[in-house]
Amino acid sequence: MNINRQQLDQLNAVLTVSLSETDYKDKVEENLRNYRKKAQLPGFRKGQVPLGVIRKQYYRALVNKEIQRLIEQGLNEYITKEGLQILGTPLPKEENFIDLQAKEFSLAFDLGFAPEFDINLDEIAVDYYHIHVKEEEIEEQIQELRRRFGKFLPKEFVNQEDYIHGKIDPLDSRENEGKKYTFTLKDLPKETLAKFFQSKVGDRIQVNTSELFPDDEQWRRFDRGSQLVHFQAYFTIEQIFEIQPADLDQELFDKTLGTTGKVRSLEEFREKIKESLSQSYKAESERFFLHLIFDHLSDRIHFDLPSAFLRRSMKQSQKEVPPENEFLQEYEQAEKALRHQLLESKLAQQLQININPEEVKAFALSLAHAQRGKNAIDKAAADQFAEQILQSQKEALQIYERLFKERLTEALKARLPLKNKNISWPNFLEILQGHQH
Repeated sequence: MNINRQQLDQLNAVLTVSLSETDYKDKVEENLRNYRKKAQLPGFRKGQVPLGVIRKQYYRALVNKEIQRLIEQGLNEYITKEGLQILGTPLPKEENFIDLQAKEFSLAFDLGFAPEFDINLDEIAVDYYHIHVKEEEIEEQIQELRRRFGKFLPKEFVNQEDYIHGKIDPLDSRENEGKKYTFTLKDLPKETLAKFFQSKVGDRIQVNTSELFPDDEQWRRFDRGSQLVHFQAYFTIEQIFEIQPADLDQELFDKTLGTTGKVRSLEEFREKIKESLSQSYKAESERFFLHLIFDHLSDRIHFDLPSAFLRRSMKQSQKEVPPENEFLQEYEQAEKALRHQLLESKLAQQLQININPEEVKAFALSLAHAQRGKNAIDKAAADQFAEQILQSQKEALQIYERLFKERLTEALKARLPLKNKNISWPNFLEILQGHQH
């Protein structure tokens, strides 16, 4: 088997794979003999079916399977050996045809290359916000915890101070179907309050999600990943209840913070709440910090992509290709995400950020043992919980992404000339909302 590359331009190339019968014949014959040993056909004992019968029934499928295996292996080895930075996987040309009668034949594959560009870190200058915690925010958090761990008293009809729990079903079912939400009427605008006042369990009320989430920050937290677009929906009331707040005592402290590192007084409890809010504010500040950096880079660094290759690749990966106008909108979003990913990869390369499997495992263990401390489970159970995390590809990937973001943020903070600003949480939210608009 031979592989030749024709470079069309900096972003596109064609790989031509030339095969001969000798590349796959011996392996196919071996597979035919193995099939014969296991074959059970009417009129023949197991393993006694004539090889000619087996060949007639399985030869074409085995040849195709072996050719596909050889090509996949050969392309991967070639790309690795040549150090090619490609996007996606090689795409077979539509005119490819395997002629089983020919002693030799060739198959062609399109390649799309990642663009080359540099990032000058010295040119990046963005704000970094240090958010301080106010006493009233600590008090608000304490009252929220008292409500969360208080007694839930069911009611038949809703009044202004009551809580409503239910399900949001979009009129357009393609978006966020069936997400749960809990709120109080006093948090709603007056015109929305009228729709819910004196409602009962089971009622279905049509609203726009902007009526339930007048605060953009609330909506962003609730509806992650939907680009903050509000929509028409039905809200089905599943529960109505009032809350009798929990007492500010040791039981509440333990329920909130766990028994490890137990706090013994209200002053200690307030200090822990302050620490928790500070960590939460820092996480939001750093998320916004990264967002500002990538906005900066997207505005100033421009590079071409192998768009025709990427569009064809995207179409081949879809079970049903939507109408062209919808497909182009989907492609535009996918290309935007790819550009972000390429910028992120370049930053990681320049800042020498690398997360290895051992770090992911160590972080999973730390999460499990932190949960152990909070819930008083034993070490063996915590270790088992960590293994379950690692066995889940989705959860392991989430840990990797979290570690990567943290490492990237710390590296950028250490490397860039930051414009540090002290700010309150409400003022930070105003900046965040203004930036989103």
